[in-house]
Amino acid sequence: TLMDQAEKTSSFPLMFYSLGIYKVTRDYGRAMKFADMLATALKGFPGFGGQLRGELLYLSGREAEAMEVFLENIELVESTTEEHNEFTVGFLVSANGYLGNRDEVRRLTNMLFSGFPIEDNTFDRPGIYVEAAKGLALVGDHGAALELLETLVDQPGAPSKWALHLDPSWDFMRDNERFAALTTPDGIVRE
Repeated sequence: TLMDQAEKTSSFPLMFYSLGIYKVTRDYGRAMKFADMLATALKGFPGFGGQLRGELLYLSGREAEAMEVFLENIELVESTTEEHNEFTVGFLVSANGYLGNRDEVRRLTNMLFSGFPIEDNTFDRPGIYVEAAKGLALVGDHGAALELLETLVDQPGAPSKWALHLDPSWDFMRDNERFAALTTPDGIVRE
């Protein structure tokens, strides 16, 4: 299978694909295996592995462990990064969102908007802004999160409606009508 090939070859695209498949199917144990592989392979991105691990722990119901990982991840990023880039700010927004740190999420989101404008798009930037939207939503700023998502959905580098529809990390927003309308793929009838 592709997942077997990802393990054998350490191919980044296959590792990301495998992680995504296992996350969507809620097989968090296997997803964690690929998160760890990616974290090892991408050591040059402080915070990347911790962010993946924290979110998977949270989704699997291990919230206390997830909070510890998010706190450690914030400490790692803050202690190893002299100047934040869009990736580290994205990790910090999301981690602080899971921790419920509303003021820090807003501060970091403003830093992201001012320092790394979406208009200066790189392929990765929309995905990082989706993490910022998630952080905002996690601390209850649903309007700001949805405004941001509405500008991003289906843009190059950003998740599609299908991806957001399937991603369990957005389950907490499923009852929000605006979110449901935004993430319902074309041709699907909502009940």
